[in-house]
Amino acid sequence: FSIAISLAIYGAYRLYEDGHSWERQEAEYRAYQQQQQQQHSPAKSHGRRTTQEAKPISAQYSGFSTDGKVWDSAAEMWQSEKPNMGSWYKTSEAFWNAQEASNNGVLLGYESLHDLDIRDSRELLLRTFSWWQAGKIEAEGKNMVALDCAAGIGRVSKNLLLHLFGTVDLLEPAAKLLDKAKEDLEGKHWPGTPEGHKAGTFYHMGLQDMRFEEAFKYDVIWIQWCLLYLSDDALHSALVKARSGLQNRGILFVKENVASEGFVVDRKDSSITRSQAVLEAFFINAGYMILDHGAQKDFPADVYEVHQWTLSRAEPTNSNHYQDYLDRKKAIMGVP
Repeated sequence: FSIAISLAIYGAYRLYEDGHSWERQEAEYRAYQQQQQQQHSPAKSHGRRTTQEAKPISAQYSGFSTDGKVWDSAAEMWQSEKPNMGSWYKTSEAFWNAQEASNNGVLLGYESLHDLDIRDSRELLLRTFSWWQAGKIEAEGKNMVALDCAAGIGRVSKNLLLHLFGTVDLLEPAAKLLDKAKEDLEGKHWPGTPEGHKAGTFYHMGLQDMRFEEAFKYDVIWIQWCLLYLSDDALHSALVKARSGLQNRGILFVKENVASEGFVVDRKDSSITRSQAVLEAFFINAGYMILDHGAQKDFPADVYEVHQWTLSRAEPTNSNHYQDYLDRKKAIMGVP
């Protein structure tokens, strides 16, 4: 994206709530872009993937599909898919509506991975909060709000998010799965979670359709096994819109299958599994900085590798928060 396009996104979705004027935001963002270009070479990026490294995306990575097609770039693939885009999301929705509304169903027969998944997700989320917003969950958890995207039957909400946050909204396009989440959670207290913690709004839609009309609502937006169902354009748009829904210093948690390189399209559920490098390019181009990252541990070898990230809205490099990000990242992750 050009500086002009990035600047428009920056102004439209405000990177932080402090009453700064448009003129000051413009000056700070231009300084931010200039500093990235001049001071952050790939070898000395302090662990941060720069916008310069991430551009362009769709034209830069190749891939194939499970029905034998091969493309030189994702842009070529999406161009070839244009006549079929009307059914792209319907196929994935139908696939998930055909699954059993249980942990085993939403994990496609791998129910044994549930505890491992929750364990590593909780560990990364709490590790990030321990330095990015130290003490906030302990002090304010009952007043914090999370959004569970591609929530399914509420598996992550029930076993993780409702244990930490007072209100959890759930977003899911497959009606069968969302109905099960409503049956278990709507107007009820989920066993084992703190008193007063509850499910909030249930959104029957995909992430590509979520508008985030209430700005700065969420302390955490949770996106797991969801981005692989979005086209490149929808992925970028969803990430940008989600930024406006995050509170100041809010955390976007992403957990996805990753390809070894490029991308793999699976026809049976209209999914596209992208590599770590490609996903991180999307994060940076949508205006996020990567706070932490790790691979899921102890999953079997016959499934895709799964990676997880904590992200936050990128801030001007002259802010105290940005320096705190660099200092903490260096201390915790050993980044030179």
